[in-house]
Amino acid sequence: MQLQDSLAQFSASGIRIFAISPDSVEDLAAFAALHGITYPLLSDQRSEVIRDFGILNTLIRDDEPEYGIPYPGSYLVASDGRVAAKSFHREYQVREAAPTVLRSGFGVGAAKPSTAIADRPDSRVAVEVALGASTLSFMQRADLYVSLDLADGIHVYGRPIPAGYQPIDVRVAAQEGVRIGEAVYAATRPFRIAGLDEQFYVYEGRAAVRVPIVLAVRPTDTLTQLTVEVQVRYQACTDKECFAPTSHNALIVVPLQS
Repeated sequence: MQLQDSLAQFSASGIRIFAISPDSVEDLAAFAALHGITYPLLSDQRSEVIRDFGILNTLIRDDEPEYGIPYPGSYLVASDGRVAAKSFHREYQVREAAPTVLRSGFGVGAAKPSTAIADRPDSRVAVEVALGASTLSFMQRADLYVSLDLADGIHVYGRPIPAGYQPIDVRVAAQEGVRIGEAVYAATRPFRIAGLDEQFYVYEGRAAVRVPIVLAVRPTDTLTQLTVEVQVRYQACTDKECFAPTSHNALIVVPLQS
């Protein structure tokens, strides 16, 4: 349903959606009519294409009713027909939120910042925290996005880093029923400080981090929203001096959908 709800965003970016499953043409037509699906649903009833692509879910036995389904995921295909990226999950229940597919996969449709915080009073670094979904449902994955916009002449450290300095570090507080993936940091550039025989890696202009999050518990009458606690640490520097390490805490509250 989220793909249908986000169809206009995909279309505006020149992206077409196709979904494939081992369901029959009749079952897919009934599903599309029931839920108002307007993008193409492709029937691979014998799972021939699914097998050819090597994505048959082998965790399901051939005597189980779900046998024949693929691992859940997506291929992102460029205009020249080549696969630009792909993302798949072992568990068949896991689904990526449509805004996360747009931003993490295609680099478009940026998530609306859930929290905006900034250093003051000199505004060396502005920090934004956003979740790539407006709601979450059971076994849905959404990426958490953290971006640091750096003023001219300012850099922040990445990894690896010599002892005594603070690299960008994004941490999401653990909580029951939520799976938190490993943070993915954007590429850095090498940097050296005059007079120091040490190698640094830094970000300039903008630094970006994303953290995959999966809701692994079903919403209930009493569990209607999720609060995500995020801590962002970094150390801002110029070519001549470094400032004290900075820590920001952010809370994102996202409604849960049954």
